[in-house]
Order: sequence, then structure tokens, then C-alpha cells
Amino acid sequence: MVRNYKPKTDRSKADGSIMKRAVQEVITGKSIREVFTDEEEDGLQNYIQICSLMFHGLTLTGARQLAYEYAAKKQKKIPDAWEHNSMAGKDWMAGFLKRHPTISLRSPEATSMARAQGFNKKSVSDFFDLWTKVQAEKKFGPESIFNLDETGITTVQNLPKVLATRGLKQVGQITAAERGTLVTVCCCVNAVGRSLPPVMIFPRVHFKDFMIKGAPSGTLGLAVQSGWMNSEVFPLALKHFIKHIGCSKDNPAILFMDNHESHLSLEVIDAARDHGLSIITFPPHTSHKLQPLDVSVYGPLKTHYKKAVNEWNLSNPGKRITIYDLPECFTKAYYRALSTENISAGFKKTGLWPINSEIFSEDDFLAASVFRNDENTSSSHSCDINIGERELNPSDEPVMNHDLSQQHQTSFEELVDLRPIPKRKLTNLSTRKVCKRKSVGTKLITSTPEKEEAMRREKEKLLKQKNLPITEESSDETGDEDMSLHGESSEYEEDFDEDLAEQSRKEPESGDFVLVKFKPVNSKNKWLFYVGQIGDKFTDNDEKCYEVDFYRQSKNVLANSLSHLVRTRPKF
Repeated sequence: MVRNYKPKTDRSKADGSIMKRAVQEVITGKSIREVFTDEEEDGLQNYIQICSLMFHGLTLTGARQLAYEYAAKKQKKIPDAWEHNSMAGKDWMAGFLKRHPTISLRSPEATSMARAQGFNKKSVSDFFDLWTKVQAEKKFGPESIFNLDETGITTVQNLPKVLATRGLKQVGQITAAERGTLVTVCCCVNAVGRSLPPVMIFPRVHFKDFMIKGAPSGTLGLAVQSGWMNSEVFPLALKHFIKHIGCSKDNPAILFMDNHESHLSLEVIDAARDHGLSIITFPPHTSHKLQPLDVSVYGPLKTHYKKAVNEWNLSNPGKRITIYDLPECFTKAYYRALSTENISAGFKKTGLWPINSEIFSEDDFLAASVFRNDENTSSSHSCDINIGERELNPSDEPVMNHDLSQQHQTSFEELVDLRPIPKRKLTNLSTRKVCKRKSVGTKLITSTPEKEEAMRREKEKLLKQKNLPITEESSDETGDEDMSLHGESSEYEEDFDEDLAEQSRKEPESGDFVLVKFKPVNSKNKWLFYVGQIGDKFTDNDEKCYEVDFYRQSKNVLANSLSHLVRTRPKF
């Protein structure tokens, strides 16, 4: 049936001049129903960009609500739908994005507050000052500049997109399990694009050679029950890389790595110093920007590894992938991701080589400004941003260094007044808790002061294990001779036990507190120390004995059934 349409308006009767003007405005990207002027939209664009750089980006709904609030403040003539929904319309938002192509809808990467706050201008400046100073003294070439870092691979990865029937509400893909098992991989690369054989750490108690079957040539395999790198196995990994680096005191090299606790042991420092390897640690929570492996290598590695695991699952139907199959999948990804181009690009982008302390712009530090408290500024909308250095209507790049027109700057300031730039609220100084923890920054951990600090930490750790108080005197007396703590026993431990025995020569009396040394059942070398209080005295086989009340008890403490009796000899 033919439908007869009756027009409800007189738009079709408009004269040619109106139609011509409307077509011209559409061609130039304008609309006859625009709400804001060009300057006001440019201010809105700049506000959105700055919020994104500060890791507080607006959603589509948030931007539409801001546009409505701005229009209401400016007393603009707006459609009724804006008033009804308290936000700008979808059509306006689509047109705004079309008129400002430098803004697009993106999926953000989750960034912790620690990273946002840690990557600040001072930390980065201190790091490059130290690196420049060391380079001026040692003059390393790119072949002697290395970066080391760990990452994790699992038996269950995020799945790639697959082809399926259009309209299906749910598409499945086979995986080994709901949650994967972790294997830690440690890689080391240098500034000329060379990669050293990696280290793989398996979540097992003992390592077997078959575990690294199919791994990259020269891979070192280790076993840790948790599957994570720790201070016990990291020295082995470092020695593995030192062997392939080929560094010595006559042929020095430098290594950049993060300041994880497992990397800062005395054994690591000694091994590096003995082989002429200088080690600089990155400032805390900055490796995502300063570490070449994180910037340009591990991203492609995870992408290729995800594909390799998916291909393995499709090639082995009905078979569950295990940690012993991961080396084969990792190898495929390793040789694709750790290319010369990727590695060299990482060193260049981070400014490590060629050394470029100005590699990061002011925009890179905007996120840290959210957490910087300045008591001398207004708490309402102090954003610490020099608006005069940003162009609000760029053609290609989102950030340019040109002066703004007065109208653009005014529009931006109006938006800041309406909705202040993200800023942490100032803490009340009277109730603020003072943190006594030492500030940690970039360090040359192979320097003499850092070695002495590591020795102090080792002695404090030993005293803590002995349940003895840590004093400044005991920390300051630490020396190279008494810090050979590697292995089941050491000279220092024997001297410590002799001193303890000497202190216990006097006859204990009822009510005295003593430190009692026990050897647990089924233990060859481990000893436990418990604090006890002397009770009644008695004789057993002509030997003096005492009843002792323990302040800490556990099952099977003694090697025999005398769970509450301690002899005066051999020692307390």
C-alpha cells in the first residue's frame, strides 16, 4: 500500500539561501544548533585532555554532564532534553568529538596511586643526575649498559579475540583452568639490542633439568616453592647474567634494575663489586616509565605469549597445559618480542641511552601533581598547571607549546571554577601522622655506603632471628669478617653462640629470664630460641635441672619428651 506522508513543518518550503547556508555550515563542521562558541569548546577540550593526563579522565557521561553544567552557568540556550536529563545529548557529544579529533574514547590502563605519585619530577631528576654522574666517571658504552627485570607467565592467559557467529551472547574458548600457575621469568638486555639467556623460576621445591625443555638456549632454571623471585635465588640469577655479560674490573658494566628487597642483599652487592658491575636502582614506582623492559619489551612479550598458549591449547585438544609446557610457548614469544628494534627503542624512550634527561615533558608529571600538597596555595582549585603553555586547538598533537588566546584561557578557567582540577585535599596539620620511614630513592647500591647499609641490615636480621634486641652499638660494629652468613652456619654464628654461652655460665636463680636454645625434631641444622622464666630447681641423674615457663610454645619443640625441663648444661 502506498503511504501518503503529510509534512508537519514548513522546512521544505525554505528558500534557497537558507538551504545554501545550512549546507555550507555542515561542510565546515558547524551546526545551526551549536551551543558553545569555538573558544568555549576549545576550553572544554583542554580540560578533558588535562584530566586524562592526570589519570582522572572523564567518561562520555561525565563529559556530557560537564557540558550541561557549563551551559547552565553561561546561561546558554539549550534543548529541553538537556534540562530533562541534566546532561548534554548524545548527538552533541558525537559532534563535539568530530569537531575535536584529538579526543577519542580510549580504554585506560589501570595505574596505581603509588605509580602516579612516585613518577614525579624530583625522583626522575635525581635518577638522571646519578646516572649522568656515574657515566661521567666510568664512560660506559651502549654494549655495557644493561637492564634486568622479572615478569610472570602463567598457564592461563587472557584470551585473544576469535571469530564466532554474530549475535551470540556468549562465546567460549578453552583454557587449562580457571586460575593459572605462575612461573617467573627474569630477562636482561643491553642498549645495543642484545638479550642474554633468561632465568626461569618454577614453583617447585627442587629443580629438575626437564623443566626447561624447549626454553631459549642457555636458560638457567631455578626452583622456589612460591614461584617468585626472592633473595635466596636472585644471587644465582645475577651470577648467571654476569657470566654472559663478561664484565670484570678491567671491563666494567652497569646494570639498571628496580629496588625490590630481593635485589639488595649483601651477596648481590659483593658479587657485583667483585666483577666490576655497577648497579643503579630506579626510584620506587617508576619502572613503568624508566625501565626499558617494561616500556617496549614485556608488552609485546605478553601479547605473543598469549597467542602461543592459545595455539598450544588448540593443537592439544583434551590435554591440560602445565608449567612444563610453558618454556616451549615462552620461547616462541621470547624471540619475537626481544628483538633488537624493541630493546633499543626501550632504552631510547626511557632516556637511558642515549642519555636524555629531558625525555619527559611536563604533561608526564601531571598525575603526580594530584598528590602534591602545597599549604601556600588555595585548596579550592590549585591545579599547578601553566595553561599558557598549552594550545587548546592543536591540529595533530594533543599537547603543544604555544601561548593561548585570552578567550581560550578564560574558558578554561571558567571550567576549573565549575569543576576543579583533581587535587588531593590538604590534611589537617594538627592531626597529620608523621611518617618516620626513611625516604627511598634511586641508589648506586654497589657504592661503599650502600654496602655498609646492607651489612647493617644483615646483622639486624640475624639478631632478630636470635630474638635479641637490636641496638645502635650492635648495628655499628658490623664488619666484613662477621657477615659471612651464606649457608647453614657461619663463623659469626659460632662466635655468637660462644658469647651467649659465656653469658649463661652463672648459676640461674628462680625468677630469672633466660634465652633457651632448642633443636626441633627432624631438623639437622636449624635451631630455635625461646624466652623462658626459671622456676623450681631439681636434680635428675645427679645433674641440676630447672623448670622453665616458656613465653612461646609450639608442638615438637624438643628432640625428646621433656617439653618443660631444661638442663643447665650445655648452654642457655
